[in-house]
Amino acid sequence: MAAAVGRVERVEVDALELKSSAGEEVPFVSVEFAYRGKDKVEYQNRISAAWIDDVELLIVAACPAAEWLAGRHLIDALVGKTSITQFSNP
Repeated sequence: MAAAVGRVERVEVDALELKSSAGEEVPFVSVEFAYRGKDKVEYQNRISAAWIDDVELLIVAACPAAEWLAGRHLIDALVGKTSITQFSNP
């Protein structure tokens, strides 16, 4: 990414754990990073990823940094209400 946009600031954040429909906690590895786009706008992103068997789950929150700072509590609230429904193969 740095090759495409230049300087990227990366911040390690705590793992995110979401409950599955089976009652299990599913840990998501998370990272936040900030960069200046080619449009000269500062952006903030959080990517969280987890694997369940052979399925990759991603949660990506991304927006201009000013909106991120003003709306971070809304982003956290939305992610906090997210759950994972597991379906079994017949």
